[in-house]
Amino acid sequence: MNKLNDLWGIDTYGLDRMMNGDKDKIFIIEEKEVVSYQHAVVGARTQAEAIEIFEAFGTSAIDNYIKETNRDFNVWRIDDSHEYHKTFKPTVVQSATFKRCSLSGLDQFWNCDGVVDANENVCPSCLEQIQTNASKGDDE
Repeated sequence: MNKLNDLWGIDTYGLDRMMNGDKDKIFIIEEKEVVSYQHAVVGARTQAEAIEIFEAFGTSAIDNYIKETNRDFNVWRIDDSHEYHKTFKPTVVQSATFKRCSLSGLDQFWNCDGVVDANENVCPSCLEQIQTNASKGDDE
């Protein structure tokens, strides 16, 4: 289940009950967000000038001075003005195919994990049980 475990901490318990056939797939979709903030610009005469001041000087906790215009200005970010915008298209960033452990449902393997990666047949719990049973047989 290495590939399934790599899927960012997904709880794979119970995947076998959700399967739509012998094999099934799982997709990780990433939804991007952008955060916007509002800033107050004091001292600009027009909207365009306010944007120019903000782009040139950014936010500042102290007063600034524009020598060419002989005017003071200040820019600061307004507290609690952030807003999340979900404007980006969701994209698939990772996927894996899984199938039922070939030993699932057998009474002697009660601790079966249920599913494995598509290129595996037996889950780690069942494999460990098989090895334990085999070593017991060697001792006799």
